[in-house]
Amino acid sequence: MTADERKGIVAPLPASYRQQDFDLANVTPEQVRNILRNVRNGRLDDQDRLFRMMLDSWSRLRKCLNEISGNVTALEMEIKPGVREGMEEPTAQALQIYEVVERALESYSPRPAYWELDGKGMVKALIDAYAKGIAVIEIIWHVENGIVSPRCYAPVPAKYTAFPTQANEIDRLMVAPDGVNYSTLKDFPEDKFLIGMWQQGGNHPVHSANLRSLTKFWLAAIYGLGWEMQYCQLFGIPWRHVETDGSDGAMSAAQAMLDDIGSGGAAVTGPGVKLNILAGVSCSSDSSPTSNLMDRADRACDILMLGQTLTTDVGSSGSLALGDVHATVRGDVLQSVATWIAGVITTQLIPSIVRLNFGASVASEDMPYCEIEIPKPKDEKAIAERAKVIVNDLQLPVTSKWIYDELSIPEPQEGDVIFGGDNVPEIEPLEPELTESARASIDFRPTEDMAKAAQDALEIRRTKPSSERGMTSVGIARARDISNRSELSPDTVKRMASFFARHEVDKKGETWGDKGKGWQAWNGWGGDAGREWANAKVKELES
Repeated sequence: MTADERKGIVAPLPASYRQQDFDLANVTPEQVRNILRNVRNGRLDDQDRLFRMMLDSWSRLRKCLNEISGNVTALEMEIKPGVREGMEEPTAQALQIYEVVERALESYSPRPAYWELDGKGMVKALIDAYAKGIAVIEIIWHVENGIVSPRCYAPVPAKYTAFPTQANEIDRLMVAPDGVNYSTLKDFPEDKFLIGMWQQGGNHPVHSANLRSLTKFWLAAIYGLGWEMQYCQLFGIPWRHVETDGSDGAMSAAQAMLDDIGSGGAAVTGPGVKLNILAGVSCSSDSSPTSNLMDRADRACDILMLGQTLTTDVGSSGSLALGDVHATVRGDVLQSVATWIAGVITTQLIPSIVRLNFGASVASEDMPYCEIEIPKPKDEKAIAERAKVIVNDLQLPVTSKWIYDELSIPEPQEGDVIFGGDNVPEIEPLEPELTESARASIDFRPTEDMAKAAQDALEIRRTKPSSERGMTSVGIARARDISNRSELSPDTVKRMASFFARHEVDKKGETWGDKGKGWQAWNGWGGDAGREWANAKVKELES
């Protein structure tokens, strides 16, 4: 990797970036309307300043965005290897690529004093697009343990991105390395940036920011707060009223007394002067127009950013059932954001890592992908009751695999000791481990007949439709070991013997002649030759 490939295009930002930037102040509804309208010229910096001011001055909005980014970032990001169509397991190359990508995403080393982000920080920065419509992050690469990987990520401020203004140019987001005021726009170079655009149907990205639809409510919130503060200052404090006889001396004495009360809290009156303390004008929070205005704005913020919450519509006294519904809606919003983040990582970050480490010729089928899922708890008792009704009462045919998956119970594999059902074997005492000399005297390498049976089983299984394929994942792995005549362990040989003893009855099954599931599983373990071989090896082990 060259030094130019490790350099940033925008990052690191000079200190002048902050000094030349400015925040909006004393925004009026007319100014907000103009800012939202003028973003059509492709300049995102003015709209970003508005959004930044909204986050700075509206605590409810910042809370909602923090809740989304905190919850999504806490979810487990899982990188999975690509699997080609028609295959059940990734190829050797796909596994190698997957391992490199996983290691690359564990090699962050951002500098503490710099504006540099690790993996979780990158996710939080991308989530800004959920609010602002667009978020751009620069990837800073390095070479760690022989792998080209992201050292850190650097947020790209809005003043360094824009859409073209010339009418004949193709509309796309572009980068301005020196800021839109000081340089021409350029296309984003490959493998240098993550570009997050939150889409709202077919709307242009500049109009897709959720905060655009919250600007009026934000104005209501900040003006409502200002009016509330003014109300408290003018009407919430006690009123002081002084009665005088109208003479100049009495009026002067009254004014001096009021001035003294402001600092000392005590007053002395003379002839012709009477002090009255009157209660301030009061108004309950429920009937205050300013409080109602701010409450409406906060509720609009909750609904748009988080979906409905229990307190949004029914207050804290909402029923448990309604609470479950609202929690589901909120969970759907979080899952939508998490899925969008996973999409950016899958389509932009992972391909960049693969290209820089393996070149541009990697097949798309071998590309790893990212998944971020919200775990959903299962009511296992309810699932068990449902399965009981389906099987016993309705007598509908279901597979055991469906029941195991629904109950999150691992399905028994060939050779496992089974408890429950019709098989309740006794627990055998642990046998002493074989000595090295005893192990060396026994040949645990499968025979050629066993290898041929296993190869036939794998080939037949491959040609069958999914509903007619036998063998579990353990059985498939074992069939491959036997077909390759790989040396097996003593424990595996014992499980083979146990499997053949239990499944002898499968030969009488209806699908045996059609090389169905039972035939595939039997021959995957070496077939009749495997049974004879395993039984003989067990006798050798026992002796």
